[in-house]
Amino acid sequence: MNDIRAPWENKVKQGLFSEDPFTEEMHATVLKAVDRRRRLPFRSWNGVAAAIAVCLMAVLLVIRPWEGNDGSAASGDEGLAGVTNAQSFPAAFHPLDAQVLPAGATIRENDPDILPGLSDKYTPLRNGEYAQRIPESDIDLIERKEIPGFGMAIRYTLKSESTVTAPKVEKDGGKKIAYFGFKLDGQPEGTIVHFGTGHMYDLDFEMSRLFGQEVLKIAQAECRIDGESCVWYVRKGEGGVAELAMFSAASYERDLDGDGREEAIVATRKQNEIYVFKENGGKLSWTSVRNDLKAGPDDVVGYDESEGIFTLAREDSFASFRYSETDKSLVRIDD
Repeated sequence: MNDIRAPWENKVKQGLFSEDPFTEEMHATVLKAVDRRRRLPFRSWNGVAAAIAVCLMAVLLVIRPWEGNDGSAASGDEGLAGVTNAQSFPAAFHPLDAQVLPAGATIRENDPDILPGLSDKYTPLRNGEYAQRIPESDIDLIERKEIPGFGMAIRYTLKSESTVTAPKVEKDGGKKIAYFGFKLDGQPEGTIVHFGTGHMYDLDFEMSRLFGQEVLKIAQAECRIDGESCVWYVRKGEGGVAELAMFSAASYERDLDGDGREEAIVATRKQNEIYVFKENGGKLSWTSVRNDLKAGPDDVVGYDESEGIFTLAREDSFASFRYSETDKSLVRIDD
């Protein structure tokens, strides 16, 4: 599937207005696109860049009308107009076919993605092993802050790298590595959970629920060279802290079907994909909102976190959908 930005990017590279006159019709189309962008809750682009992209796409729509998949001009009864006139679309969930991340495994960028546009290389669902707990006396505390309902986030160095089971070599001319971990509410005094590298201390923390469990959500807005976000979901138990899931894209939690178990809604920058993941018995199933809504390669799908609704936009057509467990479908709703 082509990147939705490719058509207008190529046009810009060629010189956007070198030969095409900027008519009053084009001007009106741009204004409509800007107004529609204010309503479009696609959260994976930078807001300003997205507005510019929509404007450019709007101009191109006037210069070059939408074409069908075979290159022919789409008629008024085809494409998004037909899609958005429909009232519901079945949501097709499939078992996720993905390897489990082995302990200590190295993830390589050239490994295949588990789903189109989603940067995860292994199943996002983790094996439930608890992170290592170490004596608090073995660290030199740098700083700490409270996570209400969970405990304390702490940044520290180790007095000895041999303290942890997977030691790292000191770098930067002998400067000690900063690490990140937790002091947990209700856990034995004098121990901490050794979780990751020090940069994680500065990330966004939020208590939430996912797959029916209370979790701490740790989000990093940009953590990959392709610009994608990373989101970790960790849970607290008698054994300390265990990673429940990790998604290499912006992720949200919502009980879409009302069964008391929150789904993960994952919105990717790459290929403008939105996936919904369900968990059952330690296994994941998924559906692609883009596929379910029969979106074309230049259509834009979005997710409104505050309302729990999905959107589909193309030129001057816009529709909103809510997941219905009764129908097991994405059902169109009025704006």
